[in-house]
Amino acid sequence: MTPARSFARLWLLFTLLTLAYAVGDLALNPWLRFEGGFSMKPDFSRLPDLMHWGGRLYINGAWYLLVCNAVFIGGMVALAALTVLAVYRVVRRRTPEVERPSVRVSQSA
Repeated sequence: MTPARSFARLWLLFTLLTLAYAVGDLALNPWLRFEGGFSMKPDFSRLPDLMHWGGRLYINGAWYLLVCNAVFIGGMVALAALTVLAVYRVVRRRTPEVERPSVRVSQSA
């Protein structure tokens, strides 16, 4: 498989996983349906709530933004995964392998 094809497949996989996360986030956190009160004033106490961005985009019908975010995040995660895999292969090749002793079985008459 060519590197471009494996990258494209990983990109698609992580994009679909990101979209599934958005749907699952809304299903696992039903309180997002009743959330209200949007403000442009920074509130750092709500920073942990940022992980629910997928459910918020899904419930507000921001499909275009949700899909664009999923494509971007999927591409970045696929690129990072392939980079980690390439570094692992290089490190694995450079580590000296321990030679295995060979045992010969001979038949004596």
